[in-house]
Order: sequence, then C-alpha cells, then structure tokens
Amino acid sequence: MRLLFYIAVLVASGHIILAQDCKEQVLEALHCMRKYDPEQSLYIRYNIKTTFAQPDSIQESTVEIAASGQLFKMSAGNTEMFQNDKYNLTFIHDRKLIFITHAVKERLMPWESIGVLQDTLITKASVLTCERQCMDNPANSEQDHVVMALNDVGKKRLNVERMTYWIDPALSQVKKFRITYYDKRVIDNILVDIEEYHHNFSKNIIDSKVQKALADPGRLATLFSGYAIKDNR
Repeated sequence: MRLLFYIAVLVASGHIILAQDCKEQVLEALHCMRKYDPEQSLYIRYNIKTTFAQPDSIQESTVEIAASGQLFKMSAGNTEMFQNDKYNLTFIHDRKLIFITHAVKERLMPWESIGVLQDTLITKASVLTCERQCMDNPANSEQDHVVMALNDVGKKRLNVERMTYWIDPALSQVKKFRITYYDKRVIDNILVDIEEYHHNFSKNIIDSKVQKALADPGRLATLFSGYAIKDNR
C-alpha cells in the first residue's frame, strides 16, 4: 500500500511538472515574439476572427504591423497608422481623414498589448491538455496544442473561460490562439491566427509618398488631396 502511495505521488508530481512546462513554453513563445530591437526590423500579419453570441455572427479583420528603426506602420481595415521619430499620421480612408500628432516615444505596440494580457491570464490558469501533434502542412512538422482554464473565481473576475494555443516548438512561436469568454452574452470567442511573423525582413514598410508627408506634414494637403486634415499636435 505504501509503495502504491509513493508511485501515485511520483505520477502526480510528474504531471504537475509537465503542466508547468507547458505553461512556461507558452509564456516563452509569447515573450520571444514580443521582443523588438530598434536596430532590426519586424513584420507581423495576423487575422482576428470574432464569434459573437447574439446575434450569431462572425467578424474577421486582418492586422499588419511593421517596424524598422524609428519607422512604424500598422494597418487594419480602412485605418492605417504611420510614425517616424517626430510625427504620427493616422489615415481613416473610408472617411477621407488624416490625423497628425507628435510621435509616441514609448509606444506599446498592439502586439505587445496582447502579450501583456496573455501573461496575466496564463499565470492564473491551469493546464487542461498539452500535446504534440504531427502536421500535414508543412509535411512532417510538429505543433504543440495547449489548453488552459481559469478557476471559477478567475472566470468571473476576468471573464475568460479558457485559452487555447497552437505553438511551433522548433521556432518557439505562437501560431494561433483562441480566447473563449465566460460571459457569452456578447462575444463567444476570439481566434487570432498569426499568418506571418518575421525579423529582419526586407520589405519597404512605408512608401515614398507617406515618408514625404512624415518628413513634412505641411505637404499632406498636396500629397493627399481630397482628405480632411486634423492637426492635433
């Protein structure tokens, strides 16, 4: 009986360590993807799919983020934001509007904001499943599938029922994740699918026309005729 007790303790301990390893793996992957060295370049494109509970509908949008040195670009739907070391230009294309502000020096990129939120949720969650899966595309590749859940108090306080992550273990990158909400009266879940993620990419993130406007916002009216300009500097 005592031997069986020790075996049970060992098995239980091993399971806890495995769960903790999975949690650390997710945190490490998120932290790695949030690192940005201004001397390098970064490009991210991800799709956000929001499933609403009432009415039963799905809304999708694609977000593109690029940064290189002091240059920064973010686009989502009809909105684009550009920034250099001095100015920030926000274009709302469907309303033909351009907003000018001073550059945000200590900006927290949307991608970083997502990561900070994930940290809070993960530290309070328990691992339900953690398994490595073989993928057909690319052939013979592997992906880790991790599901975490909050306890009853956490669910009510943070309004999150569970989090699901798909991770590329070779690259230590999160490929996609889903947040399932506790109170489903408005939103059931949000799925974020990272389509591209690159360091040191060679794309020109801001075209020459916008770069001219960033260098001298006084040229905006000439460069973008037909747009109303709101100067909030």
